[in-house]
Amino acid sequence: MKSPNFENCQIWLCPKGNILNCSESFSSWVGRSTQELLMQSFRTLMTSFNRSWGVLLKKGFQRENFECFLPFNDNDSSSSLGVHLTCLSSPDYTILSLSPALAPHEDLKKAFMGDLMNDPRALANTLIRLQKAESRLSDYISNFPGIFFTQRIDLTFSYLSRGIQKLFPKEYREFSRNGGLFVSKIFEQDREHFHHMLSTNSKKAETFSFSYRVELPPSGSLFIYWMYAHRY
Repeated sequence: MKSPNFENCQIWLCPKGNILNCSESFSSWVGRSTQELLMQSFRTLMTSFNRSWGVLLKKGFQRENFECFLPFNDNDSSSSLGVHLTCLSSPDYTILSLSPALAPHEDLKKAFMGDLMNDPRALANTLIRLQKAESRLSDYISNFPGIFFTQRIDLTFSYLSRGIQKLFPKEYREFSRNGGLFVSKIFEQDREHFHHMLSTNSKKAETFSFSYRVELPPSGSLFIYWMYAHRY
């Protein structure tokens, strides 16, 4: 099934699931005129293009409100591209809305990504999805009552979230350049434990975590527990 050249299209169905009317863009996509499509079974038409869609568009589907993703591939390999279908039903008629879409998040992890390169719209949708994910992550990090960080082997930081500015307002810029400064902030009785845990787990190809205390300015009398986790 070829990728559609529309952003969105609508199809009206009678209670039996036959087409009453449809967008011109839909008729162009399926290669039939609007007149040819009138009173044809929508389910029969769609499954003639992709048999696997019959599992998603069950008999009598037009009597329910639901949404689903119709992948283009009908073989065993997952497809990263398809169309998103929204079905709104009423006693007198059903309205379907179709739009090009990427596979849902979990399915996209297992999908073949090569077909994305041949579809500019799919690439654009991928970038939009990445931007939304980045925005959600940024909001989460900004409101997290602590620090997200990525630390190098020499204990300097390649990434520090803004939380570091609240804990060390005068020194936060130095943490990315001075690993010794970070170690000096660890509570003295915890430093041996810190180095021992790094040495013990550094050669393991798995994530590990442990807790230690960090002295906070200005008095040094406050402590915070940090959780350190890293995959080598």
